[in-house]
Amino acid sequence: MFKRDGVYFLLTSGATGWAPNQQKYTTATSVTGSWSGLEDIGGSTACRSQTACVLPVRGTNGTGYLYMGDRWGNSTGGTVQDSRYVRSF
Repeated sequence: MFKRDGVYFLLTSGATGWAPNQQKYTTATSVTGSWSGLEDIGGSTACRSQTACVLPVRGTNGTGYLYMGDRWGNSTGGTVQDSRYVRSF
């Protein structure tokens, strides 16, 4: 979960074990408030990853947000030791 411009965003993934799947998000103006319905975000496999975190990156032209996803090695034909992070702005 992260907050941007007064809005909370929660990113989730489906329960498919190690396999990548469609990512979802929901928003609210209060953590305890009413949350929107889950919506798809990104491609059907989120770059073959699942959400780990969203990292705010502050620069001279404002703040950007970096998606950090887990890509489990055994979901791509390897072993769990082959797991990596993926990132996208």
